[in-house]
Amino acid sequence: MAGYLYPNELIEYILWQPVMFSYSFLISGADLFILAMIGYITKKLLKAVPFLTITAVSFFAVLLLGPLADLHQPQRAYLIYSNPRLISTPSNPGFSFISLHAIIWLVTIILGIIFLLLFYAYPMRLRAESAGRLRPLYRAFSLGVKTKEDYEKLRAPTIAVSCVVLALSTFWGVYPATLFVSQTWLIAWREWSLLPIIFYADTFVASTAVGIFVYYLMKGRKMEPEVIDPLLKIHTAGSISVAGLLGLQILLWNNRLETSLQGLSILLPLIYVVMILMALSFLLSLASLKMRVLSLLVSIVALVGVATNKWNVIVNGQLINRSGEVLSLQLPAGWQLLAASPLLAAIAIFVLLSFIFPLEVKEVG
Repeated sequence: MAGYLYPNELIEYILWQPVMFSYSFLISGADLFILAMIGYITKKLLKAVPFLTITAVSFFAVLLLGPLADLHQPQRAYLIYSNPRLISTPSNPGFSFISLHAIIWLVTIILGIIFLLLFYAYPMRLRAESAGRLRPLYRAFSLGVKTKEDYEKLRAPTIAVSCVVLALSTFWGVYPATLFVSQTWLIAWREWSLLPIIFYADTFVASTAVGIFVYYLMKGRKMEPEVIDPLLKIHTAGSISVAGLLGLQILLWNNRLETSLQGLSILLPLIYVVMILMALSFLLSLASLKMRVLSLLVSIVALVGVATNKWNVIVNGQLINRSGEVLSLQLPAGWQLLAASPLLAAIAIFVLLSFIFPLEVKEVG
């Protein structure tokens, strides 16, 4: 055989499969950071900042485990930092967009942790006054803050950090879709013109769904309107946006689904399923503003919709080769563990952080 061989021309295993879970759930860590930073800066969602921040750090910290699981030589992963190739040279022309975002990820998670420590300085001081064996730990995390006046002095640097995290998280929120649209050998990704916008919208759907889910587990029927209602309203806008954008994409494909884009027809069944799930999540969100007990159902339906959408794009999208033919689905052995391991790692970090840092803070300055 001569010429360039495209990955799915040889009917190889699906690429990036574990990233489907990483990017459908864990990339929401970027948008959770966005919500937490906006909530802190504006003081409009201040009571939600603690659990949003802890969830954001937990999810964002393990974000690169998905791509790492797909590398044939994961032991060489450190080269993305030691030899990032951000500047074009005669021996290595071009610019590594992936390396740039890997560096942005590192800076974002470090600043996100700094924000967490600054935000919790005074609550840790309060815990240190009443805790037992963990008192030295809480005192260390109080960063020398002893009074509310000391804590107020930290607000200016905390806002500065939150602004940087907000900007960097926005970059990461749109990054995954750029990976797909840049892979021009796959017809599904090349012709999915609204993919970047859809990915950004459903990442907000995932982040608000996770936030709603965590808050429901924290408070149950005692959820406070000033916390849950803004999350529901943001979720409402995101879910209906995803449904509408998917419908618009079908219209843009139009009659070509019967000719040059015939292979894309295999994507339609799950697109319709996602549209229904997002519309249902939208309606449940509206109902939850009156009956907040439905909030748990809102998050479950939305997360199923997001996962289904990512599967359809990332996995089913690779079944269509460059000639438009549909290949059979083959997944590597043990793919379930590879796909779930980053999510399980995020949950483990969340449990650890929530043991140290309270998910609900009454004294926030």
